[in-house]
Amino acid sequence: MRGSGSESGKRGAVARATAARLLADCSSHPFFAIDGLLADADALPATRELVFGVLRHYFSLREMVSTCLAKPLAERDQDVLCLLLVGAYQLADSHTAAHAAVNETVEAARQLGKPWASGLVNGVLRSLQRQHQEGFSLMDRLVDLPEWLERKIRSEYPAEAGDLFRAFLERPPMTLRINVLKQSTDEYRALLDAMDMSWKALWLAESVTLTVPIRQQDLPGYAEGAVAVQDAAAQFAAQLLPVPEGGRVLDTCAAPGGKLFHLMERNPTATFVALESSIERFIWLRAEATRLGHAEALVAFQTDARNTQWWDGQMFDSILLDAPCTGIGTLRRHPDVKLHRVEGDAAANQVLQRELLASAWQFLAPGGALLYVTCSMLAEENDGVMLPFLAAHSDASSIRIELPTGFATRAGWQTLPTDPSTDGLFFALLRKH
Repeated sequence: MRGSGSESGKRGAVARATAARLLADCSSHPFFAIDGLLADADALPATRELVFGVLRHYFSLREMVSTCLAKPLAERDQDVLCLLLVGAYQLADSHTAAHAAVNETVEAARQLGKPWASGLVNGVLRSLQRQHQEGFSLMDRLVDLPEWLERKIRSEYPAEAGDLFRAFLERPPMTLRINVLKQSTDEYRALLDAMDMSWKALWLAESVTLTVPIRQQDLPGYAEGAVAVQDAAAQFAAQLLPVPEGGRVLDTCAAPGGKLFHLMERNPTATFVALESSIERFIWLRAEATRLGHAEALVAFQTDARNTQWWDGQMFDSILLDAPCTGIGTLRRHPDVKLHRVEGDAAANQVLQRELLASAWQFLAPGGALLYVTCSMLAEENDGVMLPFLAAHSDASSIRIELPTGFATRAGWQTLPTDPSTDGLFFALLRKH
């Protein structure tokens, strides 16, 4: 029994040390997204839970830990700071025994190759224990955002701010998109039932949310391309963009491809062209197209959508512009976003978004439709882009959108993460006269 407990403790220490390293990389480098870091590390579920738990409560945990430090840790020791955050998070986790949270985190300092920090880790976590002898819940701390973002949310969503702050701290749902070119929705749901995987239906027939999330690689039929993981709000894009029978469709910022492939699955007679500027994301797009069985039907260019060198002069009936943005609407799913964004990002993105919109418009045939999408909840990136464009283009008109969740804005429709099923996405649909 002692050997079993010792082995379990060692695994716990390794998971904590790995989480600390990944968190240090993520927090120190604004372009290191945690999803990519976790994938590169082939992180186990225990490590992923620690990483995402800390990120959701990052600012609260840092504040708590800093009160127990005599002085800030050196830049080279950010992994030790992140290890302290991991330990503090577990002290607040009712599923973790306090002695394990302390002892295994102390051992993790040695796993980091910094045995000198074991005493520091022990002292800080014991101090937190004494300060919170009755236990504490991080959910009691309503807001875990940088000050500038908290201010923006309160300003733009005064009635919903409290609910949004709480929603940002919750775990996101795992929603699936059934590839209807591979099998029917009924067939895939029956497959989930046969594997005792509980699910619930959503607004679209091809959408289901798992009651208990699992690794996407473990989904039935995943390797064969029968299913993809995609937020429920993101799946509205394929419903909103009209595609005529046999029409030509352009996706100007295609990777990672969820909305594009959903459109392909719903419109098998259409011709699809995809643009992606990043070579890494382009490779990812191609790999996902192969997995889902869309590679042969897709023409893809690794290029910036603002140039025309790729274009053969043929106009498109339908265009999807899933614009680069701050990603504030996906904070539940990507909590590292709040570490990487700064106050001026939305304004800077607005310049790029307007350029991409103007460029895409020239490829759209008269009578065609363009769907503008962001995963942002900030007006600068949404109505702030669409309203000036509509004012400047007499050949553009807004098509009314109405979805089963969210609300209408002046130029489009906004979903919010206060609906447990959706991220915060913005949609605007334009028709070219």
